Amino acid sequence: MVWKDGVVSKTHPGMPLGWSLDGSVIVLTSGDPTGGTAGSGQRVDVRILTYPGFTDATRLSGIRFDPNYPPVFSADGSMVAFPCGANGTDPCSQVVVELDTGHAHEVAHQARGLPISWLPNRHLLLAHLDSPIVGPLEEWDGSKVVPSDLPPASWATASSTGAVALVTQAADESHQTEVMDADGKLLANLAGIAVLWSPDGSKLVVEADDNQSFAIVSIP
Repeated sequence: MVWKDGVVSKTHPGMPLGWSLDGSVIVLTSGDPTGGTAGSGQRVDVRILTYPGFTDATRLSGIRFDPNYPPVFSADGSMVAFPCGANGTDPCSQVVVELDTGHAHEVAHQARGLPISWLPNRHLLLAHLDSPIVGPLEEWDGSKVVPSDLPPASWATASSTGAVALVTQAADESHQTEVMDADGKLLANLAGIAVLWSPDGSKLVVEADDNQSFAIVSIP
């Protein structure tokens, strides 16, 4: 169901996983998940639908996704990235779907649970799976993975404004977050782990290392 202007829509099958920034496309699960035992992640088919019509925005075949890792739409809504997808041969890779064609790109491999996000240059920002505690970041440019010009970090996440939160993990497993604007100017230096940007990019949720508390930081 969707609630809008005080009115609840009729019910639709599936569990919602993600919504485009302009609210015109929604990702829903299709059918029941399988797997999730003996160290294997869950897998589920998905449908990518228009809203409010709930018609197919594009059709997918052959790739199933882990519903525990929500998809991330590009700013213009033309692409959606799934943090963990599988086509039967790879247990978990980053998958980008072009909404106008339904074409799915298997992009790269990085540790599960690390954030992926879109940069203003339409590149997908990735952490390097085999990097040390602090290592080079990477970007998918639409056809291949290339080195990022961003400073080395353990991982990073970008906002809709182009600001980037760079998270570094020390040897004692403590974390520090540096926030840079799109021009590389340092905006904030914070103790803890950047986990979530607000849709307008004005606020950042930073989780404490004890995993028991968080702060919401306004970003200039």
